[in-house]
Amino acid sequence: MDSKDLITHRGTTAVPDLFIDDVAFDRLVEALSRPSWQGAARALSAAGVEPRAELITAVVAAGLEPCIVTGGVDRNAIMRALGDVGGVWPESILPDVTRATIEHMRRQDAAMAAA
Repeated sequence: MDSKDLITHRGTTAVPDLFIDDVAFDRLVEALSRPSWQGAARALSAAGVEPRAELITAVVAAGLEPCIVTGGVDRNAIMRALGDVGGVWPESILPDVTRATIEHMRRQDAAMAAA
């Protein structure tokens, strides 16, 4: 695990989050905007993301659901599926995630000290 990995608990297992270059993340979202099982698996693999069945299901479903405003592909739904199900995030949010994690740990330490 390197400095770009954080551990998130999804269900009963701890899964490391993956932060990929913003350009690669945008390319991945664009590739997933044309939903198909095979295309999703290839796009995820090409981006260095393990094409797990639950992640493929989530991103294909997100790509099929039209945006309520434009009627086109809802890129935000695809990005949420990548993050929520796959733990795949654009690298640009890493500083914010790190700050939030540190703040959360400080609050936990303070609560334990007060107990």
